[in-house]
Amino acid sequence: MLADLIHALLDVLINFKLIVLVVVGAGLGILGGAMPGLSAPGALAISLSFTYSMSALEGVSFLAAIYTGAQYGGSITATLLNTPGAPESAVMTLDGFELTRRGLARKALQGSIWAGFVGGFFGIAFLLIILGTVADEAARFGPVQYTSLAIFGFVAMSSIAMGSRVKALAAAMLGLLFSMVGLDPITATPRYTFGSADFYGGLPLVPVLIGLFAVSEGLILVERGLLVSASDAQKRVGFGWSDFVACWRAMGIGSAVGLAIGVLPGGGASIASWLAYSLARTTSKQASQYGKGALDGLLAPEAADKAMVGASLVPLLALGVPSTASAGVIIGGFELHNIVPGPDLLKSQPRLVFAIIAALVVANCAVFVWGQALVPLLLRVRAIQPAVLGVSVLVLSLIGTYAFNGVVFSMILSVATGIFGYFLRKAEFPLAPIILGMLLGPIFDQNLRRALIASNGSLLPFVEDPISLVLLALAACFLLAIVLVAIARRGKAPTARVTFDE
Repeated sequence: MLADLIHALLDVLINFKLIVLVVVGAGLGILGGAMPGLSAPGALAISLSFTYSMSALEGVSFLAAIYTGAQYGGSITATLLNTPGAPESAVMTLDGFELTRRGLARKALQGSIWAGFVGGFFGIAFLLIILGTVADEAARFGPVQYTSLAIFGFVAMSSIAMGSRVKALAAAMLGLLFSMVGLDPITATPRYTFGSADFYGGLPLVPVLIGLFAVSEGLILVERGLLVSASDAQKRVGFGWSDFVACWRAMGIGSAVGLAIGVLPGGGASIASWLAYSLARTTSKQASQYGKGALDGLLAPEAADKAMVGASLVPLLALGVPSTASAGVIIGGFELHNIVPGPDLLKSQPRLVFAIIAALVVANCAVFVWGQALVPLLLRVRAIQPAVLGVSVLVLSLIGTYAFNGVVFSMILSVATGIFGYFLRKAEFPLAPIILGMLLGPIFDQNLRRALIASNGSLLPFVEDPISLVLLALAACFLLAIVLVAIARRGKAPTARVTFDE
């Protein structure tokens, strides 16, 4: 293996065209990821046809570089404009945008770059070391395991709530309700479609996400008109070594979560970013600062997103099974060159596989350089007049929604959910639990019913399967930790002294 890896590195380093393609792909990925609605799968789908004239190594490496860049690009608009470029970037609005409002956008953007750089290399090392082993375990995940994973996700979601827990729970239930719209996955019976065929496919996540976050933010910008004021001027405070040392735990947690979720078929970057945020917040000594501009709260999900890239390529290269939508598009890049990823590819063309991994290293470095170079330019976005900025956000949101699937109904849905999100924000309802409810709802609904059908209604498989048992035990520990922390904080609260006047 070592000889194949050395030859692969040489193949990449002496191929000037490949280096240029990877660097350009990383830059295009950042732009694609930053555009609301396009995200990594959209950017990859658009670029797929351009790889036809490339070699297999060049084409797949180009797509992998776009994937890497897009995972970082989504956090840019989430941090600067409270407008996530992709579903997995929604969690970054919680602390990233608060840092921007406090004049610390430079530190937030540079910190995201470093967190992504660290997470990206964790993902690549993970891919290199355990390719062909962990993928076998990931293939064992079935309805029972995914149901337990969803339960763990719901428990973790309870720690994300900021402010009123009742409002957060109501928002989560609303997200679950949204996830039930469409045809029943088991019986194909219409649910909450109101007789409209447009709802048969369910509520697409991207238009709803853009509506709740981007459109509502655009409306608020236009309404306030004074959001970008003198107090919003950005300070010249960057991300230093002391910040890196202070945030190493959050980046480590995020990277570990990204690896664990990324290797699972169907795991998804969104779940990884939310779980990374939840775990980092639960284990932090400054958990009360999360949602108020905690740098840890931004860097943990960013590291998870980038670690996902390398981890998601493990089942793709070892089994030919995509774990994310982006990995599915990359499989299309293989098929364009009549190559089938899987165990046979590892045996017949190990040099190609390791060359792709080596190109991924170059892509991770390219994203880091691109990100650092773009920070000064990106900061100027905050100097735009509020009304102009608000209208620009609205226009870009509608363009991104239409680019998602080219359907006018998606634009209408985005506007409707944006208006709804505007009023929710006015009433101080958190929007994040709605998205997580939509993400976990289908996983829980479909897999729970399939598991119960297979077991004739018995719940024993959930405790008999070791993977499911571990996930449920972790969920129980997570819930216990949340309760204990709440009790401890209540015990430390100062007791009001009652006095009586004569």
